[in-house]
Amino acid sequence: MASLNHLFRPHTDRLGEGDSPDQHGVGAESLAGFAERLSALERAFARHVEATEAPDSLFAEVVRRAPRFARQIDRLRGDHVAINEALGGVASMTGRAEHADADTIRARVLSLLGGVAHHRSTGAELLYEAYRVGVGANE
Repeated sequence: MASLNHLFRPHTDRLGEGDSPDQHGVGAESLAGFAERLSALERAFARHVEATEAPDSLFAEVVRRAPRFARQIDRLRGDHVAINEALGGVASMTGRAEHADADTIRARVLSLLGGVAHHRSTGAELLYEAYRVGVGANE
């Protein structure tokens, strides 16, 4: 999560400064860099989903070689849906500067980054187990 925080920190720290339309809102200028970073995260996450969920993907290989991991893979796929929804929600908030609230955006971004970090950790643990015990042992 440190690298993701690095992407967003300069922009979330500035939300609500100077160019905001009122004392709680976020101005369009403050959101510009933030929206760029969000777009980059959306693209990277789409590539991740494509790479892990394709018919010949890593998920498919793990389930084929070690079917006992199928339920955990399904949970990771569910994470993909939830993270994409969170990305969309934050993106829609940043597209409406006149209605954006800095505190709300910060909270949504922190929740999103927490979800991504949890997904990454859960996926790494699964792959470690699958290849250390399951796939590597040729069950």
